[in-house]
Amino acid sequence: MTYLAACEILYLPGLPRRVDEVTVSRGTSITGSVMRVSGATIQISASASASDAKLMKVGNAAVLSMQDDSEHGATVTSVAVAEAKEGTDAASGRFTILLTPDDLTPGQLQSIQGSNLRVIIPVSSTDGEVLAVPLAALTAGPGGESRVEVSTGYGKKTVLVEVSAGLAADGYVEVQAVDGSLEEGDLVVAGR
Repeated sequence: MTYLAACEILYLPGLPRRVDEVTVSRGTSITGSVMRVSGATIQISASASASDAKLMKVGNAAVLSMQDDSEHGATVTSVAVAEAKEGTDAASGRFTILLTPDDLTPGQLQSIQGSNLRVIIPVSSTDGEVLAVPLAALTAGPGGESRVEVSTGYGKKTVLVEVSAGLAADGYVEVQAVDGSLEEGDLVVAGR
């Protein structure tokens, strides 16, 4: 039986672990690290602007767009100011968002390792259907109030309707008429 010296054994504090890279060859002298080992907990690191990051909280649900165009759930586990890398501006205003994916198959784990994923983190939603107009249709009145210009359908006549703006997404903004009438199907003027 061949004996192995205790100095040639590496003990890991917990299992399972995975050897990601071996940096030495058999028979060579060891002058640095011999391998790179990763843990069993998979984390995904994303980057967000300060304005987006302030809307995110630990525990938020997220959706990962996988390489095969399928979607997979994840949870935000950390939102922190990004560390400045050498040669970059420390005040870049970027945040690092760490996510833990829901259970993945071994094939999915293999496909996401070292690859780029699209991450969607919903930060707010409406309670149901809402009235929405193109963002370009929203204008500011002289007192700072939000308003939309509604076509009356008679020639080129329009009416300004003061609105309360809500959530905005995908180029549209939720609106509710404050002063005047605004209903589904009304024609609004955009970009004037």
